[in-house]
Amino acid sequence: MCGIAGIFALEGRAPEPAILEAMAQSIKHRGPDDDGIYCSGPIGLASTRLSILDLTPKGHMPMVDEETGLVIVHNGEVYNYKEIRRELGDRQFRTETDTEVVLRAFAAWGEDCLEKLNGIFAFAIWDPRNGRLFCARDRLGVKPFLFARQNGQLIFGSEAKAIFEAGVTPQPNKHAISDFLVRGIYEHNTDTFFDGIEQLPAGHLMTVDQSGMQVRRYWDLVETGDWDKDRDRQDQAAYLAAQEEFLDLVNDSLRLQLRSDVPIAVNASGGLDSTLMLSVIDKLSDKIGDRRIFSYYYGEERYDERPQVEELAAATGWEANFFKLSPEDVPDLAEEAIHFQEQPFPGVVALARHNLIKSSREFGAKVLLEGQGGDEIAAGYQYVMGPHILDLMEAGRADLAADEILAFGKRNGLTEEASLRKCMSGLMAYQGTGWAADGNRFVRPECLSPDFVSVPNDLNFPKPFESHLKNMQYRDLFHTKLPRILRSVDRASMSYGREIRVPLLDHRIVEFAFSVPASYKIKNGAQRDFIRDAIQSHLPISHSNVPKRALVDPQREWLMGPLAEWVEDLISSRSFAERGVFDAREVRKSFNEFKTGKTNTSFHVWQWVNLELWFRHWGM
Repeated sequence: MCGIAGIFALEGRAPEPAILEAMAQSIKHRGPDDDGIYCSGPIGLASTRLSILDLTPKGHMPMVDEETGLVIVHNGEVYNYKEIRRELGDRQFRTETDTEVVLRAFAAWGEDCLEKLNGIFAFAIWDPRNGRLFCARDRLGVKPFLFARQNGQLIFGSEAKAIFEAGVTPQPNKHAISDFLVRGIYEHNTDTFFDGIEQLPAGHLMTVDQSGMQVRRYWDLVETGDWDKDRDRQDQAAYLAAQEEFLDLVNDSLRLQLRSDVPIAVNASGGLDSTLMLSVIDKLSDKIGDRRIFSYYYGEERYDERPQVEELAAATGWEANFFKLSPEDVPDLAEEAIHFQEQPFPGVVALARHNLIKSSREFGAKVLLEGQGGDEIAAGYQYVMGPHILDLMEAGRADLAADEILAFGKRNGLTEEASLRKCMSGLMAYQGTGWAADGNRFVRPECLSPDFVSVPNDLNFPKPFESHLKNMQYRDLFHTKLPRILRSVDRASMSYGREIRVPLLDHRIVEFAFSVPASYKIKNGAQRDFIRDAIQSHLPISHSNVPKRALVDPQREWLMGPLAEWVEDLISSRSFAERGVFDAREVRKSFNEFKTGKTNTSFHVWQWVNLELWFRHWGM
C-alpha cells in the first residue's frame, strides 16, 4: 500500500520537482516508509511507500524498467504476483515486489495485463516511447484514484490533498452535496465532494496522451455474473456443490491475501463474515504469525459484539484485543478524521474504526484483514427483501412471496404488518422514489436552503439485470453501500500507515455470488443463506444463525445526550447559518425534536455535523 500522485502536462508548463515533492508529502501517511519523485519532460510522478512485500530499498518508487523505460507508481497489492511472475519468467526480476510484476506484465501484455491481476490497486504507468500515461483502478474500487484537469495539465493522486498541492483550489461540489443531503447518497461513480475533482470508477482504465483522455471499463460484472439460470435450489447436489465452490474461492482468496513480509491481524466483529473468514484462516494458520484479532466496542451492551468476538477468539485460540470508543472521544477524533476522509463519512462507526487502527499500531500489524462485502454479494441487507419480493410476484409466485414476508418478519422479530412495511420501504428505495439509498427516510430536506433542495439532479442508478434483487445488489456494490464503506476504510487505514485487505471482495467470489439464483441467497426469511449453510456444513466454527443486528452503534443516543452540546455549538454557529446550505431555524427545530426521542434515526443530525466540519476544515 502506498500513496501515488502525478502531473501530466498536455500543454504548457512541465511539472516542477518541488510541487511533486509537496504532493508526496501531503499523503505521506499512506506510505511512511519511503518516498520519491520522477520528472521527465511532460510527466511528473510521486509516490510514498508502505513496505509490505520486499522491505528492501529495491522496492523504491517511482520504479523504472531500464529495458523499456516504463515508469510506475502503484498503490495497493496484486495478490497473485507470484503466479504472474512465473508466467512472465523470473530471471529478469530484480525485486520481490508485486509492483515490478505489474510493470513487467504491462510491458508484456499492455492493457490486457489487467485481466490477470487479482488484487486491490490503483496505478499509473508512463510509457515514454508513446508519450502515453496508462492508469487503472481495481475491479471493486477498493483503492482510490482521483484526478483533475487544470491549465492544460492532468493532475492525479490517491487523495485530494495531493491534487490541492498542485494548485487546484478546494471548492464544494453542489451536486454531490445536494445528493448527500436530499437523497442520502455519499458516493458517485465519477464525482467527489470537491468541484472539478473526479474519480476513476471501479473496474475502469484511463489512457492519456497529447490527443486527449479516454476512460473505459475493463471489467463488467453484468457480463461475468449473470448465469443463475443453470442452477436450481431444489437440486440439493447442485446446492451443496455451490457451497463447496464458494468455500474453495474463499480459501484461495485468503491463501493469496495472507502473503506478506510484515505481520497480519484480523479486524473482526461477531457477525457472519468474520466467522467465515476466521474459520478459513484458522485452517491456513501456518501462513500467519501472531494470531491476533482486533475489534472495537462502545461499552454499551445493546450495541457491542464483544461477547461474540470473544467466542470466536476462544474457538480459534486467537488473542482478541478490544478498543473502546467513548462519546468524549468523538469531537476530537471527528476533526482528525475529516482531514483524512476528505468528505462526509458514515458516522460513529467510522470513528470507531479510526480509533481501532490508530490504537492497534502498538501491536505492530501492518496488514489487517476485514470482512467487507458479504452483505452486498449475498443479499444481507434487510431492504433488499423488497426487490426480491417483486421478483417473486412478477414470476407468478405470490404464495412464495407471502411466505417469505412472514418468515422474514418472524426471523427478525417483526409483526406481519411491520415485515410487509419493511419490504415495501426497500422496494421504494429500489424504485428511486426520493428515498435514501438504505430504504429508510433518513434525510431531512425541509431543513435545507431552497437552493440546495432545487439543485438539478440526473442521478439514475443502472438496472442492468432482469432480476430486481440483482439490480439492488449491483447498486449496493458500485453506487451506494460498498463505495462509501471502502472509501472510509481506505482513508481510515491509510491515515495511520496500515493496509486493509478485503478477502470476500476477490472478484472471483463476487462473480460467483452473482451467478447463483436468489433462492441460494434468501430462503425462509434467512438472508445470505448459502454462506450460512456453507459455514454450518463445512467449517468447524458455527454461530451462523445469528440474524444481522439492526442496532450497530450508539450514535443516536450519544447525539441526543452526551454529544448534544457539541452538535448545538456547530448548528448554532454563524458559519453554519451563513453557508446557504441549511435553514438554520428548521435545523434547530428538528434537532430539538430529535432530542425528545421522537425520531428513530440520527442520520440527518450526523449529516449536519459532518458537513459543517468538512466545510470548516477545507476553508470553504
